[in-house]
Amino acid sequence: MALNPAVNGVLVMQRLNSMLTGKEPDPNELIDALTEKLEAILQGDMSRPETILAVQVHTLDALFNVLTMRATEHGGHNIHSVDRWLRLAMKAQSLCRAAIETLAGIKNPQPTLFAQQANITTGPQQVNNQFATNSQTREIQSEQSKLLEQTHERLDPGAAGQTIGTDTQLEAVGAVNRATD
Repeated sequence: MALNPAVNGVLVMQRLNSMLTGKEPDPNELIDALTEKLEAILQGDMSRPETILAVQVHTLDALFNVLTMRATEHGGHNIHSVDRWLRLAMKAQSLCRAAIETLAGIKNPQPTLFAQQANITTGPQQVNNQFATNSQTREIQSEQSKLLEQTHERLDPGAAGQTIGTDTQLEAVGAVNRATD
């Protein structure tokens, strides 16, 4: 039972309800109702989460306005008090924006992009991480590879080369007395 999310949620709901109203609702009824809501979400019915977020957007907006009005009531009398009220107002505004973004993400889901490469540079840059289709793919061939295939020769970097004796005017440079030409 301790690992059941519905049971844990009901325990918190009971505590909050008893703090606010002084009454504790029946835990079994709460567990059944919450389990029903969770199953609807798992089946894809997002109407309740959307409703919750919409209510939270309006509540946070009202909280932002109340906190901003409270800050203006203090005017120039106590700058520290104004600062505290405005900081709380900005937190409410930020949470309101986040709730709106979440609600927009639920209503208009964007496709997830799994980038295979990230190029970080200064300035704007476009990265296209798509595989080329067959119509876009072309074979790149170099002239040297074509020449090697025609003569059926392969390069072996480990094999010793043969000396060529056709250029008789070429001489090695002497160690002490170098050649004049």
